[in-house]
Amino acid sequence: MHYGLYLPNQATFADPGVLAALAQEAEGRGWDGFFIWDEMTPVYDYAMGRPKTPEDGDVDWLAAADPMVSLTAVAAATERIRFGSLVTPVARLQPEVFAHQTTTLDRFSGGRLVVGVGLGNPDTQFTAFGYDADPRRRAARVDEFLELLVELWSGRTTDFGGDHYTARGIALPRPLQAPRIPIWIGADSSNRAPRRRAARWDGFVPASPHWPNEAITAASTRPSAPSSPVCAPWTTRSTSC
Repeated sequence: MHYGLYLPNQATFADPGVLAALAQEAEGRGWDGFFIWDEMTPVYDYAMGRPKTPEDGDVDWLAAADPMVSLTAVAAATERIRFGSLVTPVARLQPEVFAHQTTTLDRFSGGRLVVGVGLGNPDTQFTAFGYDADPRRRAARVDEFLELLVELWSGRTTDFGGDHYTARGIALPRPLQAPRIPIWIGADSSNRAPRRRAARWDGFVPASPHWPNEAITAASTRPSAPSSPVCAPWTTRSTSC
């Protein structure tokens, strides 16, 4: 069994230096993983447009750190601990840029990166910029994005043509990890579709609409296929679930 910390990238934790210092301390105290949110805007409605009060002190409720910049700081401050974002809503990203960023970060860290992927929440982080927020269409983009991402990570010349993404005659650098960087799927643990998606990849990061007041057990997140492993937030198919 492995244990990891999971922190916001917002408000008090919107400073990459703070996250790097916490990751370094976590590693020194024996933790195995350090993971952060990938959100562009405050998740909770009370933070949006909320007037600052004296009780807030120096906390900026609208602050949200870029996850890639923050995880680079985490990688530089640590030597052993695994890290990543849980989860990145890739449907609003460009696969070639994300492939290049994650490959570079994996190489820089000595092969310690985990890529967490989900549909994204709340929808306003899509609609505010004109992106399609329909969950079915976003799910289709996520599946195709991951298919292309793995091809781009392979180091081979990629010739890909899908409904949403295209890559013609291009080869990008390979990550350090082989056969590739682990991909964990995050979603509401009560939904079957993302659990089936998780069974196709390397791990499942279960969430609950009642979080953080509801405990999520490994037994409650079993994928649809009986032969598939039950993967809790840390474990992957490369370890015993």
